[in-house]
Amino acid sequence: MLYALLVGINDYLNPEIPPLQGCIHDVNSMKNFLERHIGEEKTRIQMLLNQDAIYANLIAGFREHLIQAEQGDLVLFYYSGHGTQVGSAPEFEKYFPGGKDEALVCHDSLAEDGFTLTDKELAVLVSEIAEKKAEIVLIMDCCHSGSLTRAIKQDKKQQVRVRFTSSHNKQRTLESYLYGYFKKRQLDSIPRSQHLLMAGCEKTQTAKELNMDGQPSGIFTKTLIKILSLVNGQISYSDLFTQCRAQVKTIVMDQDPQFEKFEHFDPHKLFLSKKKIMTKRYSIRFNQGNWMMEHGLVYGMPNTPEKPVDIAIYSAAPGDEERIGYAEVCTAGMKISEITLEEGVELDKEKTYKGEIISLPVHPLNVYVHGDKNNIEKLIKLFPDYIHKVSEEIPSQYGVEVKHNAYRIYNRNNQTNILYEKSFDSANIQQIYFLTHQLTKIENWERLLKLTNQNAQLDYDHFSVVFSTMDKEYWVDGSLIELVSQKQDEQWQDFPFSVKVKNDLNRNLFCCLLYFGKDFSISGLYNDKIVMNSDFIVIDDEHKLGLPDDLTIKEVTDHFMIVISTESLDSFVYEQPGVSLYKEEISRDLFKKPRIKNDWYIKHLWIKTIRGH
Repeated sequence: MLYALLVGINDYLNPEIPPLQGCIHDVNSMKNFLERHIGEEKTRIQMLLNQDAIYANLIAGFREHLIQAEQGDLVLFYYSGHGTQVGSAPEFEKYFPGGKDEALVCHDSLAEDGFTLTDKELAVLVSEIAEKKAEIVLIMDCCHSGSLTRAIKQDKKQQVRVRFTSSHNKQRTLESYLYGYFKKRQLDSIPRSQHLLMAGCEKTQTAKELNMDGQPSGIFTKTLIKILSLVNGQISYSDLFTQCRAQVKTIVMDQDPQFEKFEHFDPHKLFLSKKKIMTKRYSIRFNQGNWMMEHGLVYGMPNTPEKPVDIAIYSAAPGDEERIGYAEVCTAGMKISEITLEEGVELDKEKTYKGEIISLPVHPLNVYVHGDKNNIEKLIKLFPDYIHKVSEEIPSQYGVEVKHNAYRIYNRNNQTNILYEKSFDSANIQQIYFLTHQLTKIENWERLLKLTNQNAQLDYDHFSVVFSTMDKEYWVDGSLIELVSQKQDEQWQDFPFSVKVKNDLNRNLFCCLLYFGKDFSISGLYNDKIVMNSDFIVIDDEHKLGLPDDLTIKEVTDHFMIVISTESLDSFVYEQPGVSLYKEEISRDLFKKPRIKNDWYIKHLWIKTIRGH
C-alpha cells in the first residue's frame, strides 16, 4: 500500500509572499501518475491545496494519515511551493551554528505568527513514520533556502519563475516546534531515520517553474513525471536521478536536482517499489589484517573522501540477498580499497563477501576567502561540504575576496579575476548561493581534470589518438602541441582541426572526448564505442581553434581529455556550463556548437595557440 501526502500551494495568506502558478497542477499531475502507476486500489492519497495546506494540517497529514503505514508499505510526501529560511531557536545553535532553519512555507506561514514547517520538524515527523518500518520518500519541488526577493527571470524564449520567498530572521522559540516536541525532551537529539529526499535543486540553487505545454508547472516535477511515465515507473532512484538531472539541464542550466539518502536508504530500488535493480557488487575479503574490497579509483572511487563511501555487505552465496550489514571506505586504492565495518557488524575472516556501493562523496576544493569579516561569515556558512575555506598560508589555487560591497573569484597564482561582481549584498541569500555555485563548477572542473589511472592494464600504445590541423598530424602522447597564428588579411589565423582514434586491441573499447573550457565549462564532443582492430575513426572535425580579439592576450591553451574505457561512459554526467554572471547557457571556447553523440585510462591533448609576429 502507498500512503501519500501531496501538498501544493499557489496562494499564501501573507500578501508579502508572491503567488505561484504551477503548484496545484504539479500535485494533480503527481496524483494522476501515482494512480496510474500503482493503482487507485493500492493508494491512499491525501491532498492539501492552497488554504487547506496550513501548518497544523501538514503536521496532521503526517501524524494521522501517513502514520497509518505499516511495515512493507510505501510512504510519499510531496511538496510543491515556496521554500525559505527562518531564524532558528537559540537552543539549536550548538548543533547548527548557522542559526537558520530550512523550511517549507505553509499557506498560513509568516502571517499572524504562523509557522513554517522546518527541517527539524520534518526530521521528527519522518522518524515517527520510520518506526513503523515503512519505506519513505520525500519529493520537494521548491527552494530550501530564501532570498530577499522572489525573482521573475526572463530568457529569450520563456518566462521562468523562481520558487523561493524571503528569508526571515525572527527566531522561533523552542516550544513552538511541533507543539513543544523539543522542549518536552530538553532537546536531547534530532532524530535521523532511513528515507530518500528528492529535491528540485541543489542547496545553492533555485527551483523554477515555467509554462510547458500551455500549463505552468515546476520544471523538476514535470521532468520527473515525464521520465517515470515513459518507463511506467520501472526505474531505480539512482537512474531516475541521473536522467532527471540531465533533462532538467536541457531546460534551464542553473538547476540541478539533488537526491540525498539517509541512514543507508538503498538507491538501487525501483521508484516506490520494494523491487531492486541488481547492481555490480565487488568481492570483500580479509587480507593482511584488513578488510579489503576489490573496487578502487580505477572504477571511479573517490580518493581520500571527506565523507566515507557507504557500502552494503551481502553474502557471496548465489541467490542470497540478505544484507549482512554496512561498511565505510577508509582508504581508496586504484583497484582495491580498505573498508571499516560498521559497529556491530561481524564477518568471518575465512569467507568472501560482496560489497555494493550505495553512496559516493566528492573531493573538497580549498579556497582562500578574505575581505570584510561580516560578509565572509555569511558566505562561509553556506559553503557546501566539498568547498573548504583555508587561511592565507595554506596553498590553494583559488581565492574569494569580498570587499566594499563587491566580490571576486580569482586565481591566486596570477591574481587574474575569474568572476567579478561589483554589486554584492551579503544579505541577499540568492547572490551568496550563486557565488558558491560558481565555486562548485570550479571544483568539479578541477576534480575531473585530475582524474587518472596509474595502474591501467590496457596497453596505452595500442589505442592511438591523432590531432590534425593545417595538413599536419600530431600523435597525442600528453605533450603540448604549439600552433603559431599569423595575421592574414587583417585577420589572425584560425586552426580548423580533427581528432581521430584507432583501436589496435583485440577488444572493443569506449571513447569519450571532453573539452575543458577556460571558463570552467565541460563539453562532451564525442561518446561512442570504438570497435576492436579498427581503422582510424574521426571523433571530432566540427571545430576550430584560435585567439580572442583582445590583442593583449598573446597565447591560449586548450585542453581536451580522451577517456578510453572497457565500459560505456555517459558524457552528459561530466558536462557543465562555465563560470559566468547569471548566464543560463553553456559558454564554449570552441567556435562551433559540438555534436552530442572499467579498465580505463586517459590521454590528454594540450594545444597552445601563440600570436605570431
